[in-house]
Amino acid sequence: MELSNNILAVVEPEIRPTEIKIDALAEEKGDEAVMKQTSVIGTLQPMVLINGYQFSPQDVEFFELNLTEVLPTCKLSLKDTHGKFAVGSYPRDGDFFTILINSKNQETFKSIHMDFDISECDSPKEGNLAAGTFNISGFCKIPRIYAEDCVNFESAGSLDHLEEVARDLQLGLASNIEATDDAQSRIMAFTPYIDFIKSIVKESYIGEESFQKWWIDPYYYINYVDVNALFNSPNPPIEEFAESLASTAESMTPTTESDKNAQTGNDIEVPLLLTNHIAFMGNSAFIESNKMINNANAISTTAGYAREVTIYDNNGDEKKQEFRIEPLGGNDLKELEEPLRGNRNDTRHLEQIKYKYIGRQEAGEDGLGNVHPNAAFSKLHNAQNAMEVQKMKIEVTLNSFNPSLYKYQKIPVLMYIMDPKAIEQNERIKGDKQELGMDTDEPFNLGEFSEDIEEGRSPNQSLDSFLSGYYLIEDIVYRHTEGETKQIVTLLRREWPTRTENLINPPGLEEATDDEKAENIAENSPSEPEPETTPEPEPTPEPTPEPTPEPTPAPEDLEITIGFDNPGTTFVQDTSSAFGNTYFTASGTWTKNREFDGVEVFEVEIDDTSWIWGYNLSLRANGTWTFNSESDFDPDTTYDLLVSIRAEGTLFENTASFTIVDK
Repeated sequence: MELSNNILAVVEPEIRPTEIKIDALAEEKGDEAVMKQTSVIGTLQPMVLINGYQFSPQDVEFFELNLTEVLPTCKLSLKDTHGKFAVGSYPRDGDFFTILINSKNQETFKSIHMDFDISECDSPKEGNLAAGTFNISGFCKIPRIYAEDCVNFESAGSLDHLEEVARDLQLGLASNIEATDDAQSRIMAFTPYIDFIKSIVKESYIGEESFQKWWIDPYYYINYVDVNALFNSPNPPIEEFAESLASTAESMTPTTESDKNAQTGNDIEVPLLLTNHIAFMGNSAFIESNKMINNANAISTTAGYAREVTIYDNNGDEKKQEFRIEPLGGNDLKELEEPLRGNRNDTRHLEQIKYKYIGRQEAGEDGLGNVHPNAAFSKLHNAQNAMEVQKMKIEVTLNSFNPSLYKYQKIPVLMYIMDPKAIEQNERIKGDKQELGMDTDEPFNLGEFSEDIEEGRSPNQSLDSFLSGYYLIEDIVYRHTEGETKQIVTLLRREWPTRTENLINPPGLEEATDDEKAENIAENSPSEPEPETTPEPEPTPEPTPEPTPEPTPAPEDLEITIGFDNPGTTFVQDTSSAFGNTYFTASGTWTKNREFDGVEVFEVEIDDTSWIWGYNLSLRANGTWTFNSESDFDPDTTYDLLVSIRAEGTLFENTASFTIVDK
C-alpha cells in the first residue's frame, strides 16, 4: 500500500467536542433494555445542543453541515416549541453549539460530533404568541484558529511546519505526502493561524508532478494532500474493490433482541461505490439525483490552457527566469479518454496562453534567500492545476447519511440510463465503439456484461459510459430538511470520454469517402494481435458416438409465499417517542421454491396507502421482511396489511388483519 494513494493520520487531535449526556433507559442492564438509545440518537436526524439546551428532533427544521471550505461550517433553523431556549439559553458572545450525526455502525465508521462557534443568529417572530424560530450559522470551533501570533519556524519543509502548527492548535494531521522539497524558514508575523496555513500550502512543493490542497475535516484533522497522486492512484477492478459496511436505514431503533438475530441492515456488506442502479435503492450508496457542472470555458478564459511565467531571481545564476506551466494529466489514459484541453475543430487551445510576471524572488542557500527555489513556480503551478480539475464535475445527492465517504477519496461511480430514447442513443454509441474495436474500453470493463435482451429491443437500463468511472470526492454537504437527511457529494474527474464521432469523422474528414474513413478508423483502432503459429494437425482419432442428451426440463414456475409473524395481532403504537418516527413494527417471512434473478418490487399497503422499498421497509435475503410504520393510525381500529412481492413479472401477495391500540 503506497502512502501517496491513501490519506493517513500523522498526528492525532487533542481537541474534544462537548460531551453529550442522555438517559440510558436501562441500556446498561443488557437484556432488560427496551431500546439501545445510544445507537439511535442522531441517526434519523442530527442532534443539536446549545448552552445545555437540547432541541427535540421535530424542532430541527433545517440543518446543513458544509465541508466545501477549508473550515467546516453549519447552518441551523430551530423552533423553540417550549419557549425555554429564548428565555434561558439565547446565545451570547463566545457561545457555541454542538451537533451529532450518529453512525449506525460505530465500530467501523466514526460519528460526526463537533462544536461550532456561532457567527450569526437571528430570531424572526410573527406576533407575540407564536413559537420562536432561530436561524443560526457557525464555523468549526478551533481555539486560536483566528488568533494572531508572531512565531519563527526554523528551516524545514511544509509538511514539518504544518505538523508544528497542528500540534500548537491541538489538531490532528493527515496526509498522503511522505516528504516535501520546499525547506525554508517561515515566519508567522502576527497573522491568523488559518491564513498562515494557507500561505504554507500555497507555495508548497513536492515535485513537478504534484499539486497540493488542504482542509480541516469533521474529525479535527488538518488534511494536507498531493491531489495528483490521488488522481493517478491505481483503479482496482470493481469486483475487487474494498467492502464497506452499508449505513442503511434498517434497524433504526435496535433492541437488545436484534443483537441476537442475523445480520441487520447496519451489518450488510456492499461494495464501496456510488450508483443510481435501482437495486441499490434504499441504501446509502444510492444516487437519487445528479447534476453536471461545466465551468470549462470560464476557467480556460481566466487561466488559459498554459501560462508563461517570468520572475526576477536576485540570487539565481540567471537573474531573469522564464518557464511554462501546463496542467498535469493522467498517467494511464484509456483509448477513449482525453483531458479537457480545447476543441478538436480549432486550435485555440494552442494559442490561448496567459502570461504572468511575478516579480522578484529571494531564493538561495547560505542565508542568501528567504524562500525555497521553487516558491514562485509552486504558487502558480498549484493554482493552475486546482483550477483545471474544476472544468467539469458532477454533483450527486444520496438519499441518506453515508459515513464511509470522505473528501478526496477515490471511489467508483456507476451511472445507468433509464430514459428509453437516451438508452437508444447509448446503444448506438456502443455500436460505434465496436466498429472502432474499442468496445471493451468501457468503465470497469462492464461493457460485455450488459443485460441480455431480445433482438430489436432496448434494455430497461443501460450503463452510462460517459458518467461512469472513478472520481475524487471534492466536497460533501449533509442536509436535513422536511424530516429527511440527504448527502450532497461533488465528484471530480480530470479526463473524460471523448466523442466517438471525433474518432469516426475527425476534423478534416467530414467530406471524406467511406474508404478514407475506414482507413482512419484502422489507424485509430488498436492493432490486431500477431497471428499464432498453427501447429501440425495430429491424426484424427476414430469418432466416438456421443450419447443422446437428456432433454432439459422446463424450469418450474416461480412461487413465493409470504407469511406474517403474528397474523391477527394487536399492534401497540407509540406516538410520544422522542426519537424517530416509527410507531409500530410489522414483520414476517418469505420463501421461494427456486432461485431467481431478483425482486422487482417489494410493497406494503394499508388502506390504500402504499410504501415501496424505503428506509422503513426492508426485505432480507435470509427470508424475513420488516415494515416500520412512519404514520400513526386510529386506535381500536382493524386494518388490512397487504404485502406484495413482484418477481419475474409475477405478483405474489398476502393479507393479514391487525388492530391498533395506543401505548
